[in-house]
Order: sequence, then structure tokens, then C-alpha cells
Amino acid sequence: MGQNSALKRKLHIFMVIIALAFLLISLHLAQVQLLQNGRYRMLARQNYMRMIPIQAPRGRIYDRTGVELVGSQAAFNIDLFYTDMQNKDKEIAYISSLLGISPSQIQDTIKKYKDAGQLYLPIPLVQDADQATVTKVEENKMNLPGVYVDAVPQRNYPYGGLLAQTLGYVQQITPQELAAHKDDGYQMNSLFGQTGLENEYESYLRGQDGAREIAVDSLGRPIHDQGVKPPVPGDNLQLTISKKLQQTAEQSLINAVQQARASGRTDSMGGAAVVEDVHTGQILAMASVPTFNPGDFARGLSPQEAQQIFNGPAHPFLNRALSAYAPGSTFKMVVAAAALEAKVITPDTLIDDPGYFQLGNHIFHNWASYGFGLINVVKALQVSNDTFFYKVGHMLGWQPIAHWAGEFGLGQKTGIDLPGETTGTLPTPQYKKNMVESFLKAMNNGRIKAIVDKYNQQINKTADKAQKDELANERDNEVARLIEQINASHSWDINWQEFDTINMSIGQGYNLYTPLQMADYVSTIANGGTLYRPYLVQKITSPDGQTVKTFTPQAVRRVPVSAQTLDVIHQGMSLVTQGTGTGAAVFAGFPIPVAGKTGTAEVAGHNNHAWFVCYAPADHPQVAVAVLVEHGWEGAVAAAPVAKDILSAYFNLDQTQGQNQNQPKH
Repeated sequence: MGQNSALKRKLHIFMVIIALAFLLISLHLAQVQLLQNGRYRMLARQNYMRMIPIQAPRGRIYDRTGVELVGSQAAFNIDLFYTDMQNKDKEIAYISSLLGISPSQIQDTIKKYKDAGQLYLPIPLVQDADQATVTKVEENKMNLPGVYVDAVPQRNYPYGGLLAQTLGYVQQITPQELAAHKDDGYQMNSLFGQTGLENEYESYLRGQDGAREIAVDSLGRPIHDQGVKPPVPGDNLQLTISKKLQQTAEQSLINAVQQARASGRTDSMGGAAVVEDVHTGQILAMASVPTFNPGDFARGLSPQEAQQIFNGPAHPFLNRALSAYAPGSTFKMVVAAAALEAKVITPDTLIDDPGYFQLGNHIFHNWASYGFGLINVVKALQVSNDTFFYKVGHMLGWQPIAHWAGEFGLGQKTGIDLPGETTGTLPTPQYKKNMVESFLKAMNNGRIKAIVDKYNQQINKTADKAQKDELANERDNEVARLIEQINASHSWDINWQEFDTINMSIGQGYNLYTPLQMADYVSTIANGGTLYRPYLVQKITSPDGQTVKTFTPQAVRRVPVSAQTLDVIHQGMSLVTQGTGTGAAVFAGFPIPVAGKTGTAEVAGHNNHAWFVCYAPADHPQVAVAVLVEHGWEGAVAAAPVAKDILSAYFNLDQTQGQNQNQPKH
């Protein structure tokens, strides 16, 4: 009886345990089915659904008349969904053999997405795949789990490299850019404007990506589409640029460089030209040659192609219109304005030119091998007389010259709507001091390093913090004493000398300005003294044509130069293209009066840079032009013909007959 009772108790306990177990299981099932039904349904759905982002077409870019300079076209990418791969190493090897991509390259691409925490995204293996590659993938897709052919919009450049440095290019966003824009909706496979207008107006051009939901089987192979959220294209840019003028400027510059090289000036590699509306600051052309095709970045560059674009001897990636060069005699209008405003000279002041200017034991020669005798400022501008400006600059000193150069916008960024603009250099004694001291420090880097290494060895052997600090202080003091001794022994080189002012007066020495700054400076002279901020975009429009934003002329300041001074400068520049003027031969018979200035800037160890700046018509200015031909030798020979070609295109001239065919068309 006692045994039966004990057995019954054990059975009872066992039944209770079983009941509790079933109760717990039932509660869990209820939780799964009722409370967490949505969560597990979503997880189950994710096991067979994939969201593939659909890239939004970037906004188009048009010239001032509506000609499309940058558009979009369909292309195919080969993408990988890493999470759908079953046997990753085996499949990577298979993909590698099929697509001709090394396994390490595929692994590096995957790692980039993994490091960004975005392995869930499609990873592009091949961009802009050709038809043969697409067909190969489609034929083998049952053996390629996670590999898809994706139709994407791709940047299209119908005119190749036209305006390339200004337009810029797009590429897949870099990890650094992604980190900087992590709150703006970008992902690792997003495109991002890298340079030029593509970068400056990225927020408008990018658009809003869509998505496509597809069903996949247990091996991650696509079965069918479930739905699409359409992308929204980016906004469009309408530029101030004229395609016609841009093409003319680029081709004429190419011709000028080829002619310079054919004449033995093999260091001439490129040039730049800027065309500006003198009354608004609109840039009608911004040419830099040689150029490159931004479309090449869409398909991916080979190492050799990248080397040629970024580091090739001709530097096609460089926007020379925003790079700084010595201006040579095109700077002389600044000195004329400074002298006239300071009343150091009057329009009638005559200065004798024996063919040179002597300062101490040094003789500064005129560009001509002879003297012009007694000349005034108008004649000095017409014939680009160096002696006149040597003497005037010596009378002025550097301060008034630097002041008026700054007033005309030289040596400072113009504020154009482009990244990468160079400031240039407006010479001052402080600038020279800083530059020469930096040079001397670099030249004596070995001596400085020896001191630093000596003390650092002692510091590393010392455990006491106070002693470490004392040694570090001694090290810094000894380095400072050495630098002070070096600078003291070169004080003459460091300090501003009279000859620096002489060189400054003819646009040499430390003067460095960009072709864009030069065009803006000449525009200011032409329009009567208003310095405008140059700009490239007239308006931004939505995909349906609605205006999103418009841009209007912005006056930076009114340059406080008198009308009388400007009138004298206008007279001198107008005569440059007439009679004995340095640009007269080029513009002989030209039906539009042109006011200009030639420039030939010396470059140590190289042929001279050739400059020509001008505005036209001389009596009622509309447009200003600045042309630079690197190492082209003489402005009148290499640069002035480029300006003439540009003006012919602007005024719609028939160059064969030399006649005006209607109103300006640009």
C-alpha cells in the first residue's frame, strides 16, 4: 500500500511537470503567433524578399541656350548581394573566373561595404558592363546566387571633354564622403559629385533614389518583382556658359599650344581662356586645355588612364582657368591706375625711355632693344613700355600698387560657384618674408632634424616627466636659435627691396593671378569700376521644368577709381590694337573695336607665358576675355589670336570675309 502511494505521488509530480511544460510551450506559441507575429512575418519575408535601390538619374546640365551638356543614359551594372551567397569562397572564385575580376579585388570591394556596415546593399562588381558581360551573367544566373544585372542611369557627355574641368565628374561615394554626409541619405553605392559643378551643386543634382522589391528562392536567386518605388530625378542646371564660345575657346587654345610646340617651345602644354559678361559677371566660357572625358569615370579608369589624367605631363585634370600665373604686362593697368589716382603722374606726364632703367648697379631693360623717348601713360600702355612702368613703380612704392591690385580683385578668390579656386599672390613684404623664411627652413631641414633627433633620443631614455619637459624645451629653443641665425644671415633676401617693387610694376616678381581673376579685373575696367562676382549657373529647375532657384548678378564692390583715370586706361587699351600697338597686327581689319593688353611673363628656366586680355566693343563694352598660353612666348603671337577667335564667335563674324553678320550670338 505504501509503495502504491509513493508511486502515485511520483506520477502526480510527473504529470504536473508535463502540464507545466505544455503550458510554457503553449504560452510561447501564443507569444510567437499573437504577440510577435508581425516581427517573425517580417523576418520570414526578409528571407525571400530583397530591396534593390534604384538610383535616381542626376539632374541634367544645359548651356545658356538650352543645349544639353550633361545628360543621363541607361547602363548596366553587375551587382552582388553578399548575404545571398551560400558558399562564399567558392562562389567568389566562380564570379572571378566568369567576370575576369581577381578574387582579391572582389574581397576588397566587399570589405569596403562591410567596414561601412552596409553589407545589405547591392555591391557593384562591374560598372557600365558591356553586352557580352551582361549576357554571360544572365546565362549563368542559376549558378550565381546573389549576382544581379542592374539597370542604372549613367552620366552622358555628348560633347566629350568640353568644359570638363568646370563640369567635374561623378563617382561612387568614398568612405570619407559617406561619413561626412551620413545624415543626408547617402549609401555606399550612391554616386557623388567629385569636382566642378557636379560637386558644387551636388545637393540639387543628386535626386531621390527609389527601390525595387524582388522575391528570391532559398538560394537567393531572383524569382519575380513584387513592386517598385520610382526614383525622383535630380534638379537641372542651366549655365551661363555658351557651348559655341566654349568650343571656339578650347579649339583655338589647342591650336595655339600646337603652334607653340611646333615652334620649338615644347614646354608649352596647355592654356586657359575666360569670357565674362562685363555687366553681370556671367561666365560665357571657361576653357582649360588639354582636357579629359568625364564619362571615362563612369566605367572606371585603368591605373594607366588614371595616371595620365591626374599626373600626366600635360595635367589635363588641372583647371588652368583657376590656377595662378605671373601676369606680365597685363598688370600694367593696375600700376597706371595707382599712379594716376595718387597723382604721381597726370595723363600728360612725359617720362623718358632710353631703353632701360638703372637702379644702383642693376639695369632693367625694356622689352624692346631700343628706347621710345618721351612717352605718356597712354602711349606706354599702347606699346607696353617697361621703362615707363619701372620708373612709375619706383616713384609709387609697393603699397599703392598692392592696394589697387586688391581693389580690382587680384590676389583674392572671386567667389565663383566652383570648388578649387586658387587665391593667387598679391606681393607684399610680409608675403616675401614668409615665403623666403619657409624656403630657408626647408633648405636647412637636415640641420634642424639633427637637433630634434639628438634631443628626442635623450627624451626617450628618460622616465622622469619633468626632465622630459625640460629636454623638449631645450630642443625647441635650440631649433629656434638655429632658424634665427639662418634668417639673420639672409636678411637681405628676406626683406623687401626696391628691385622687388620694380619687378612688381611690370607684373613679374611675386605677382601670381588666375585667368579668371584677370577676366574679372578687365571687366571692372570695361564697365566703369564695378567688380562683379563671376558665376556659372543662371537657374536651377525641377525635373518638370519648374524654377527652383535663380541667380542674379552680385556686385562685390564699386572700385573707387575716378572716371578720368578709367578714361585714360581705356584710351591706352584701345590703342593696343591700333597703329603701333602690340596687338595691332592681330586685329588689323577686325570690324569690332577691341581694347586690349598683351603680356609676356618670364618664367625661370622656361619659355615665357603668353597673355592677352581685352574687352569689346571698345566704345560700348559687352564682353571681356582673358587668354593664357603656357610658355607660348609672346602674348601678341600666341594669346591674342585666341582672343580674336573668341570675339569672332561672340559677335557672329564671318572670319573669311571679316564682316559682322548681325547681333551678338552667344
